[in-house]
Amino acid sequence: MTSIVSTDATDAASATTVDAKQLSADINASALRLSLLLKEEDHWKDTRTRALRLLQAEEELPEGEKSPFESALTASLTTLQDEVSAMEEGVSALSRSNADLTAKVAKTKKALIHAQEQEAELETLRPAWQDEYEMLEDDLQELHQAYVSRVRNMHYLQKELKKIDRREARAAKRAEDKRLELRRNILAEEAEVEEEEEEEEPQGGNDGDSSTTGASTAGRRPGTAVTARLSIARSDSSSSISSVAGARSLSSNNSNADTTDSDSAW
Repeated sequence: MTSIVSTDATDAASATTVDAKQLSADINASALRLSLLLKEEDHWKDTRTRALRLLQAEEELPEGEKSPFESALTASLTTLQDEVSAMEEGVSALSRSNADLTAKVAKTKKALIHAQEQEAELETLRPAWQDEYEMLEDDLQELHQAYVSRVRNMHYLQKELKKIDRREARAAKRAEDKRLELRRNILAEEAEVEEEEEEEEPQGGNDGDSSTTGASTAGRRPGTAVTARLSIARSDSSSSISSVAGARSLSSNNSNADTTDSDSAW
């Protein structure tokens, strides 16, 4: 029995301790809140004063007269009702706009599907002029290839013609130099022959006749040699000219052949 009483006393003491701790915590919280409120006293003092005056004026009003507080509440309520009505109208307008946009989207989707079907149908169709267009396109490709071939042949022939002209100029220069050199040699030989004849003329008698005959014979022999050299020079010039002409003729034949091939391609 004594143990039971002591247990109850212990429980009561512990409960009292818990209550005391809770009360201490509440007191501390209330003190902190009161301290904060006291700090804000200057800020809320005017508001509290106006509220107290409003309540005092409400109490002092005679019976049947509408208080300013009630009028303010009625005005606020009316304003709120107007705002709610405006918001409801805005919601209704948005709903109507949403319905219109939904209808427009559906109509646009139908038009898009119809356009896609028409496009697919047009892609499967072959126009009547498609065959002629493809044939003309092939002809145009062939003409372009022939044109390119002709331009290339023309440039090549122009290049070859310039080479031939340079070769002709060099050959003509060589022939002219050779002719001038041969002429100088001939003139030098004729001068030597004349000097020899002048030296043999003073001798007289038969010796003079024989010497004259010999001189004339000697004079004729160099003339024969000169003629031979001239003929050789002419033959060399003719051979060089004929070779150049043959090259030009060959180039002309090649040009004609290329032109014929190009014409046949056209």
